[in-house]
Amino acid sequence: MAESYSNIHGEWEQRKISIWGATKAFIFNLKRGQDMTRISIPAIFFRPYSLLEEIATRLLSRVEQLFGVGNIEDPVERLIGVVSWLVSSAKAEDFNHKPYNPVLGEHHKARVDHADGSHSFCLSEQTVHHPPCSAFHVHNPTHGVTIEGNWIFDVTFHGNSVTVRTLGGLRVSLRLPSGETETYVLQKGVPDMLIQNVIFGTKYVVWNGDLDFVCESTQLRADLSFAYKNSANIVKGSISTIEAGKSFSDRSTWLYKIKGVCGGKTSLTSANKKTKESRLIVDYANIPFTTPVYPSPEQLEELSSIRLWSEVNKYIVENDMAQADAHKNRIEEAQRSKVREREANAALAHEARFFHQLDNHFWEVKNPRWFETESDIAP
Repeated sequence: MAESYSNIHGEWEQRKISIWGATKAFIFNLKRGQDMTRISIPAIFFRPYSLLEEIATRLLSRVEQLFGVGNIEDPVERLIGVVSWLVSSAKAEDFNHKPYNPVLGEHHKARVDHADGSHSFCLSEQTVHHPPCSAFHVHNPTHGVTIEGNWIFDVTFHGNSVTVRTLGGLRVSLRLPSGETETYVLQKGVPDMLIQNVIFGTKYVVWNGDLDFVCESTQLRADLSFAYKNSANIVKGSISTIEAGKSFSDRSTWLYKIKGVCGGKTSLTSANKKTKESRLIVDYANIPFTTPVYPSPEQLEELSSIRLWSEVNKYIVENDMAQADAHKNRIEEAQRSKVREREANAALAHEARFFHQLDNHFWEVKNPRWFETESDIAP
């Protein structure tokens, strides 16, 4: 099977970037407020894998946390199970380097083989060039768990900091014992990110901003807020009922309060002061991780992430940035050439291969059973 550096560790992860080296001209030509998704960034700033690979690894590595949640009888406890999965996804980050921005039409397939004999499949595709939009679909047929949606990233330079604003939605669907499907809808899949002191000072990376998601069928919701406080990336929030005329900030609707640290422990406390119930719902150090597998090298298509970026990956790992930049520029120039062709001829407009866009700007996979027809990812 092919390999992805998204789950391989190496010296390149902690490699330092000197602003007085080859990157000096690039950094000092950046302007405050500049949209960094529109410019070509030197290879020295990148990890040797695409954002589509990052998405697959993040979603598949912890998907087992959702197994069995749909079988819980109490709908509040089911929501708590989804909250636990979501909070554990916001781990502590360093982001010395970033994944590549995928090119339009790029795709990635991955699979996890679980100890119980079941399989989880992930498909991701770059559906829009700008603003960059990555659509994804994860499914485990045995456990009836589906994670789907799309991430749109807006990366802005502010002098000595960078903000990564995330847009796009996410849906988590669980199959219930009755055969019905219960769906949790998030307006965005991950919180925003702040990278502070990117040029001078001690760099730190934090998740920042709010996340909220609702389950219409149970009339329950969860609201999470991420921030940096006392040298820690904290998360706090609430689980509440949805009641007409009342907002989520109305504490009379609260069932539980949430408090914890990203990449650490998160606890749940009853909003009812009489019960004083409190319990741990996330202990990041004890969460098992599963490693995906990928199509074999000979099955990788031209626009599959692992094949498309293979030469750039090789030279980044070898620390040959001149060659990495040369191969990266070839890929980007080919992308720009196709953009010019589509602009000159409307008949050449791009259509996503695996996903289609709904009226609410949410991207949905065309064939929910895609893994049955894509033989390169079959067990």
